[in-house]
Amino acid sequence: MSPARFGLDMPDSLLKRYQRNSLSQFFSTYSSVCGLLYRKHDLEQLIKWATRKGLDNPRRFYTRLCIDTDQRLWHWQHRAPYASALAECAVNFAHLFQRKERFSKGYALKFRCSPSSQFSRFFST
Repeated sequence: MSPARFGLDMPDSLLKRYQRNSLSQFFSTYSSVCGLLYRKHDLEQLIKWATRKGLDNPRRFYTRLCIDTDQRLWHWQHRAPYASALAECAVNFAHLFQRKERFSKGYALKFRCSPSSQFSRFFST
C-alpha cells in the first residue's frame, strides 16, 4: 500500500505548493516593482517638464506622487530584495534602448485619480 492512499504525503505536497506560490509571488513582486520603476521614470520626466515650463503646482503634485512611489519602492526593496534588484536591472537595461520620449497632449492624465478630487486641492486659489 502506498502512503499516498492514506494522505501521508502531506508535507511533501505542502512544500511543493509553497514553492510554487513562492515562485509566482516572486514574479508578482517583480512585475509590481517594474511597474513602479516605470511610473517613477515617467513622473521624473513630468517633473522636469513642469520645471522647464515653470509650472509650480503640477511640479509639486508630481513630486508628491514621485515621493509616494519612492516609498512604495523602498517597501518592496526591503521586502523582496532579489526581485527588486532584478527588476531594477531589467528596467535600467530597457531604458538604455528606449529613445527619448516626447509626451503627447493628455499624457499626464493617467496619473490623476479623478479630475476634480486630486487637482482641486492643489490648484485652489
